[in-house]
Amino acid sequence: MKCRLRPHSLILGVRAGRVLIGLLLCGSAALVSCGQDYNSNSGDAALGGSGIDCTTPAGARLCAAYDAFKHNGCFAANCHSSWSEFKTDAAWLGSGLVSAGSASGSTLFQKLQLPGGGGGNMPKDRGPMSAAEYQAVQDWITAL
Repeated sequence: MKCRLRPHSLILGVRAGRVLIGLLLCGSAALVSCGQDYNSNSGDAALGGSGIDCTTPAGARLCAAYDAFKHNGCFAANCHSSWSEFKTDAAWLGSGLVSAGSASGSTLFQKLQLPGGGGGNMPKDRGPMSAAEYQAVQDWITAL
């Protein structure tokens, strides 16, 4: 049996190829420009965009504290940018900034401004964290 290409089938094949290339280009542009800092198809969303596993109770507490620090500019270049590297409880404990189970005994926590005023001087050149953020940091350290 001989296969013969007919001119109209060749034209349709070229058009289909162009459509496929167009879809691939548009689809890849959409993936690049979707505004996420994680791959939504791989389960990275559970990492909260920070690289921290937020799916466990301990991870959720760390994520909440991490987000509070990030929201308040603690990871800025003119502040404590190296803190953004601490993605585990062990890393924070190893830094000496927090003491397991003791927010009041943690250097980091002692330096935070109280939500109602007073306390330490962090976040630097900003007002205090919100009460919810302050509580998230306290809960995270207490649960370590």
